[in-house]
Amino acid sequence: MPGGARLQEEVRRFIADVQRDHTYSGVNTYLGNTVMKTLLPLLERATSEQVAPPDDQTVRMMEMFHAHLRRRVQGRLVDYFERPPLLGRDVPDTVFALSQGVSDCMRWRGIPLFKTVYDLALYPRLLSDLRPRTIFESGSANGGGALWLADQLTALELDCHIHTYDLVKPDVSHPRVSFMQGDSHKIQKVFTPDLLRAAPHPWLFIEDAHVNVDGILTYLHEYLRPGDYVIVEDPESGRVSGEASLVEDQLGRFLWHHREAYRVDTFYTDFFGYNASCAMDAIFKRV
Repeated sequence: MPGGARLQEEVRRFIADVQRDHTYSGVNTYLGNTVMKTLLPLLERATSEQVAPPDDQTVRMMEMFHAHLRRRVQGRLVDYFERPPLLGRDVPDTVFALSQGVSDCMRWRGIPLFKTVYDLALYPRLLSDLRPRTIFESGSANGGGALWLADQLTALELDCHIHTYDLVKPDVSHPRVSFMQGDSHKIQKVFTPDLLRAAPHPWLFIEDAHVNVDGILTYLHEYLRPGDYVIVEDPESGRVSGEASLVEDQLGRFLWHHREAYRVDTFYTDFFGYNASCAMDAIFKRV
C-alpha cells in the first residue's frame, strides 16, 4: 500500500480506536473530545472550498496528530534504530521537569519515589498486561520504587517476586522483595546464574543504576526469553557512572549487537504522546 494510502488508512483506524476506547456511556476522554470535536470535523470538511483557515492552536494540534499517525504506520513493535532520532518528547521539557513533583518529590510509604506521573501510570498497565513472574531491578536507591512495585503486584493479585540491589542495601523490607547489596560491575555475583535459571518467566528487568549498562544487558541477554520486557530508565541521563561513555551509547551498542532480539514497544513509550516516559525509546520487548 503506498505511503499516502497507508496514512489515510491509519487515520481511519485511529478515529475508530478513539471512538471505541475513549468514549464511555456518552462521555469522552480529553483525547476523545479533541479528536471528535476538532480533528474529525476538519477531516470531514477537508474537501470543501468553504473551509476557513485554522487558528494556530488547531494547526499545532493537527501537526501533533499527523506525527502520531505517521508513527502508527510503523506498527507497535519498532526497531530501536528506526525510531525518529533526536525528537525528544511530545511533553515539553518545562512540563516534564515538574512530573516528579514540585511541592515535594512523589512519595510512597513516606519514601521518595523517583517516578514521573507518566511512569506511575505506565508501570501498572504494563504489569497488568505482562503479568510478570519475576522482576529484576538494578539500582534500588532508597527502596521506594521496589516497595511501590510490590504493592502494585499485590493490588493486581500477581504471583511475582522482585530482586533488586544497590551498592548500599536500603533499610526497608517487603515480603515480595529481596533487597540485596551488590555492584553493577559484578552483576553475575548479584543475579547469579542459579538465580536466573530458577526465576520463572515472564520477566521484567528495570535498569536504573546507570552503571555498566552494556555489560548488564549482555549478561542478562542469555537468560531473557521472548515475551520478557526490559526497561532502561533515563537513557538520556548522560555519562555512565564512573565511565567515559554515555548511557544511550552503551544501550545503542548492546542493541546493535542484538538488533533482531529487541523491539521498542511504542504502546507504552508513546502512551501519553511520543516518549512521555522516563524511558525514552527504552521500553523493550524481547522477541
